[in-house]
Amino acid sequence: SEDILKFTETISKLQTATDLSAEDAAMSLAQISNVTGEGMAGIENYANVVVALGNNVAATEGKITAVALELAKATSAFDLGSTEVAAYAAAYAQIGTQADIAASSTARVIRELDNAANMGGQALQQVAQVAGTTEQEFYKLIKENPAEAMAAWMRGMNPILNDTAKLNQYLKNLNLQGEEINKTIVPLIKNINILNDTRNIARTESGQLTAMDKEYQQFASTLDSLIVRMQNSMETLWKNIGVGLEPVIRPALESLAELIEWLADTFDQLPRP
Repeated sequence: SEDILKFTETISKLQTATDLSAEDAAMSLAQISNVTGEGMAGIENYANVVVALGNNVAATEGKITAVALELAKATSAFDLGSTEVAAYAAAYAQIGTQADIAASSTARVIRELDNAANMGGQALQQVAQVAGTTEQEFYKLIKENPAEAMAAWMRGMNPILNDTAKLNQYLKNLNLQGEEINKTIVPLIKNINILNDTRNIARTESGQLTAMDKEYQQFASTLDSLIVRMQNSMETLWKNIGVGLEPVIRPALESLAELIEWLADTFDQLPRP
């Protein structure tokens, strides 16, 4: 079907544009699609966002994808979407957070923020105040856009990081105490600018979907140029050596010609942007 062909083309381009192997690219795209339920459009979106993030942050696409897969599975009940999953994954990858712990901690924070919203009263008032919203606004935000609700809450938490006693008490009130949170969420709060940047990159690319094709086109043009250079070099070589040396160099030239033809045929079989 058309979707299968599109999926295969996306795998090829993602493999070319990143440090992912074809197998890893196929597995990551399929799993993200299964978890998010976004279909082929979501696969293309996710692939482009990952490439854009890999080009602009201090983490490889392979590391981003490893965190993203765990994150998508852990937060599937909250429907973050592939763009936000990739953005959060890139932030975690940059600060060196282990994939499975990052995933479970993120799911735990969103769940507790959602619980606070459901409880209402002082619990909702507390998280809304930190997030810089009204209670009604935060309730709506956590239900409709949990990734933004968590980001807003973390931005509000950043100023109190230096007050250890206040921080620990606040996290305890939200049932977010413990080493797992201290090793994942607290470092991300400290580096909230990194998350802000990755989310901006991801959302911008999600509206353009150009990063992967741009990388692939660079690869294609480079290989085309190389083949043309080889052909021109062969013509120049032949003119310079003259026909007198033909019996000596013919076998080598024939072997080289076969190699060039093989490279050209192989390249022609690759999907074009």
